[in-house]
Amino acid sequence: MAQSGDGAGYRAAFSAEKSSIAPASTWLQDCCRQAEVPQDALDRLDICLNEVMANIVSHGGPKAVAHPVEITLTFSDQPPSRTANLVIADAGVAFDPTSASQRPQAQSLADAEPGGLGVIMLNSNADKLLYSYINGLNTLAITVCWPLGVDNVDE
Repeated sequence: MAQSGDGAGYRAAFSAEKSSIAPASTWLQDCCRQAEVPQDALDRLDICLNEVMANIVSHGGPKAVAHPVEITLTFSDQPPSRTANLVIADAGVAFDPTSASQRPQAQSLADAEPGGLGVIMLNSNADKLLYSYINGLNTLAITVCWPLGVDNVDE
């Protein structure tokens, strides 16, 4: 893992391996605590990061493994909200979660199929998702907002 942090934001790179998911989550939590992100917003960002990293590892293919997953975290004030923007870039198989169709909800346990909840989790936890695929890289920008003045991570 490589990382840096400055006034403009935080950057890190992780290998596209299952063993990198927990360190990426720890990195995100540390950055958010430094930036005094409220616990609810941090939790939402962390769920999104974990879901995206798990999908890169599981479905990204050989190109994903050959290139680090690059993560950038920035913050901005856009009254009346404060915003966290988490950008995840990987070289895996192209996949746009913003246009992926969601399966209908199973009506019974017998009808339920494993998987398919990732897009639902992303949509439920992000205030905004933007996707692009440029020069062989998937780039997903995940935005989470909270009211200005709410900066206590222990709430």
